[in-house]
Amino acid sequence: MSYTRFINFGSSTNNKIMYPEEPSNPLTYCLWNNSNSNYIHGATAYNYKPYCVECSTFMKEIGNGMHGYGPWGTINVNGNLQSYCEFYVQNNIENTQPNLSAINTEAFTIINAIMKEKNSVGENLIRNTLELRFLNYLSSYKSNKKVSFNPNVATSPYIHIYNGICGNCPVIVNIPQNIDNDIIMNRALLCPKVSADVFAYMWAAMVGVYDNVILNYPCNSLTESESYNQDRKSLINTKLGKYLMEKNEYYSNLFCTIQRAFKVTCSNCGCKAERCKFTN
Repeated sequence: MSYTRFINFGSSTNNKIMYPEEPSNPLTYCLWNNSNSNYIHGATAYNYKPYCVECSTFMKEIGNGMHGYGPWGTINVNGNLQSYCEFYVQNNIENTQPNLSAINTEAFTIINAIMKEKNSVGENLIRNTLELRFLNYLSSYKSNKKVSFNPNVATSPYIHIYNGICGNCPVIVNIPQNIDNDIIMNRALLCPKVSADVFAYMWAAMVGVYDNVILNYPCNSLTESESYNQDRKSLINTKLGKYLMEKNEYYSNLFCTIQRAFKVTCSNCGCKAERCKFTN
């Protein structure tokens, strides 16, 4: 006899969990900050706002195709793709709330602080989704915990909460071969300033200025060293690579700003005292 795992028991009893009008669907809390949520949930809605850690984490996860949604939180409605993430971006334009679901919180804070225009709640979703999809911080696994979106609702999905990591942690930048057709990357490139710190790490991986930032872009080279060098050359020919090279000086300055704040050394900076490195 087989039994449903406890973690899946609640969702297995409700096959309407993805319906936007279903009260147990986190979207009913997260898409907007108005009376609609209060009407559906009553007093419990006070604890869940679009910018809270639960909502901002759930939204970036559906942006990455998790919880049964397509990339950028898409669903098929009568043959047409609709994006809940895009709805969230367009309807959460306030820029006075903190970004509570960034993984590399220090890097985001440093760059957002020097920007003339601060990220809105919706723009943070673009940045956080890009980070989750392409940047693999090795130390983040240790700070990653799986929790229920709403522990008071049995059918509530589980999300992955990250404790903010130190910005100088080793990171692998994973770029798929079909990056030119990646819906998340293409959305981020429409307004790259809101993801400036994430793009700075991608730039660093592509040009190879810092040992703690490694590029993983598949190619057909025969040896590991040839592959790594070819990865960089191949990436330059993509939309992402062309954009980063066009803004080479801009991202060089941003990346060095981040590294100086962490008091670390890279080939373009004169700072010292690295805080962490790759270990075997």
